[in-house]
Amino acid sequence: MAHILERAKFTIDLRGQARSRQAFKFSVEYKADHFEVTVPVKKMSFEEKDGKMQVELGIAIYVYRDSKKVDEIDIPKTISEEKEKLLQSKVITFDIPYAVTEKGKYYFDVVIEEKTSGSKFRDFTDCKI
Repeated sequence: MAHILERAKFTIDLRGQARSRQAFKFSVEYKADHFEVTVPVKKMSFEEKDGKMQVELGIAIYVYRDSKKVDEIDIPKTISEEKEKLLQSKVITFDIPYAVTEKGKYYFDVVIEEKTSGSKFRDFTDCKI
């Protein structure tokens, strides 16, 4: 048994661990007719384009009402800020429009991928309408 565990140590893929250390975390909250997303500036991989700092995000939101999947949203998002403003900021907050039309208990599974680095992170929020 010990021999099997020793062999397993050499087959572990450490690339995933390195990527998770670099991954950014974000928070999400649902408000009336939109999601409010707050991402930290520190761990984002911005690129300079046209005198501004930019990052490309892919956002997926899975919507559940009363424990049943009712919607799925895929949104590309580009964040572009002046370099000086970005250096002074700790977080960037942006909205994603989404209106809930039926009553029930909602659960939102939000996944954001930073396209430059490929890192992803997930957060959840819920509400009752």
